[in-house]
Amino acid sequence: MTCTKIAYVVAGTISIFLGVLAFHVYEVYNQDDPDVFPHNLFFPLWFSMDWPSQRTYPFPDHIQYVDRQYYAEILRNPDYAQKLRDENAQYQILDRLFRLKIIRDKFGIPLTLTLDESDTFSMWVEPKYPTFHGIDVGIGKKDGRLYVLYNWHIHSVNLFEDINGMIADIGSQFDSMVCSDKPTVVDGDLVTIDLLLPSSLNDPNKVAEKCGDREYRMCVQGTYHLHNTSGSPVGVLGYTGVIDFTHLGINRGFRVKSLQLKTTENGKRVLYKLN
Repeated sequence: MTCTKIAYVVAGTISIFLGVLAFHVYEVYNQDDPDVFPHNLFFPLWFSMDWPSQRTYPFPDHIQYVDRQYYAEILRNPDYAQKLRDENAQYQILDRLFRLKIIRDKFGIPLTLTLDESDTFSMWVEPKYPTFHGIDVGIGKKDGRLYVLYNWHIHSVNLFEDINGMIADIGSQFDSMVCSDKPTVVDGDLVTIDLLLPSSLNDPNKVAEKCGDREYRMCVQGTYHLHNTSGSPVGVLGYTGVIDFTHLGINRGFRVKSLQLKTTENGKRVLYKLN
């Protein structure tokens, strides 16, 4: 496509945008009611999906583009992320560890989690569906005066959920080919042991669906240092989790998705995995 054709396409798109905007401005302006609830228009500028890789958006800045109500809640609680790390994630992780007989037998209870400078913590947003990115415009009247509001917005389109999932699964299928349910040896001396929780707590599908009815997942990842009942260091515990929006009042909605404990036993490095 030549530069001239691109210019024509851009000019045509802008003309359509301005024409639709002008029509709605005129429609709102000519209503007799002095107060008119905003007419919302969304003008998509580009389309995005989980290919060639999973899309991620930084927390908390990009929450305002996908969920303004939740973003306002975060602004009212500036220490939200810190409390999630220092309190809620620790509670859920210790609860999972206490349920594992092999962990209780090897390290005893109670166990404690601590943070030092080397530990990490991060949160991000993952859209569940393909998305359109563009400008959200609101046109209304207040006390007879016309006003126009505009914001950047990321709009999910779940009509393409199956297509998006099929494409996103291509990479994960290759990843699953190198996984095993049995202990394996990695890098010559790292023994990997997969752990299982009792009953339905081990169902990864149930954990994955705990995001509620939102069109995105709020993901959490970090590390702690684990100590045994005598206070001696056991190893480094890595974790991933999601926010369950249907139960935000319980532990801020945090749910563990996976755990990895790196420790040393009899001179060998051991990795305990709970997925």
